[in-house]
Amino acid sequence: MGLLLPLISNAQINRYYEPAEMEFQNTYVSPDYRLLLDLASELRKKKEKDFIKDWLRYYQNCKHYPEYISDGWLRVYIIHFENETIFDLEMHVSSNKVI
Repeated sequence: MGLLLPLISNAQINRYYEPAEMEFQNTYVSPDYRLLLDLASELRKKKEKDFIKDWLRYYQNCKHYPEYISDGWLRVYIIHFENETIFDLEMHVSSNKVI
């Protein structure tokens, strides 16, 4: 069984005749938002590079590619290697052609 210690605040000690004294000063430190944004940007870039590597590995391991794409709206990823950017688009396909 543990030891139970009663916690007594300053207000209880001075019986409410005086306001309780502040024991701690304001210790709030504003975060460096520029650093946080840079870290988030680096993390996003790393995730994009990993995404590109995974898809390239997937397509290199395919033995054959479809000759016909079903009609309708499809989600398409366009990868630009020079800028290392990814475009996530939706395209409509009809009769094996993008409209």
